[in-house]
Amino acid sequence: MLPFFGKLGAKFRREPVSDFRYTDYERELRDRSWALLMPQLERQYFQRWLAEMRRTRIISVEDTVPSRDNYVKKLLSRDYRSSGARFARLEMDIRNDRALYPNFVVVANTVAEYDGVRLRSLERTPDLTREETEDAYGRVEENRLLVWTVQKSMRERADIYRFALQRLVIETPDDAAIGAEQELTAFEIEIGVLPPPPPQFAVYGK
Repeated sequence: MLPFFGKLGAKFRREPVSDFRYTDYERELRDRSWALLMPQLERQYFQRWLAEMRRTRIISVEDTVPSRDNYVKKLLSRDYRSSGARFARLEMDIRNDRALYPNFVVVANTVAEYDGVRLRSLERTPDLTREETEDAYGRVEENRLLVWTVQKSMRERADIYRFALQRLVIETPDDAAIGAEQELTAFEIEIGVLPPPPPQFAVYGK
């Protein structure tokens, strides 16, 4: 029922909506977007609910900005035997996003190419009904909105990871932070986020 109510909500907000059936690539685009919109930790229940509201368009993207500190709070609440385990989990979550995002980009580019075919076909088909034309343009804009939503989510997630890394270093400094930092920096570069300059530390003594 969520997609149905999401479509009603999108219409109410005057966002693009289409009744066309999905192509194979459009369906794959939506399947791959799910993993990139859902929060990483299992116990982020409210954030998971918000992400589902965003994915199904029941609530607009602007009204579903994830909490910055929820991820690190859940991570710190787990009773790990080693302080390095939290950094290892952070590093693993970042690595998972890095593995999933390129495949999403490939499918998104394929969908964009077919949307170009769709738009060119509109210009060459003079006897289309108003509903067909609106559905065609609506689907193109739906696809663009989904890609933008995932890209925005990736930048939000990078910010959440950076926030978490900084708090973990303050609470439980550990050598394992190095791997998480390297993974996060690579992720920020790949999604187009300029990482902050590294802080300067003065170390005294032996």
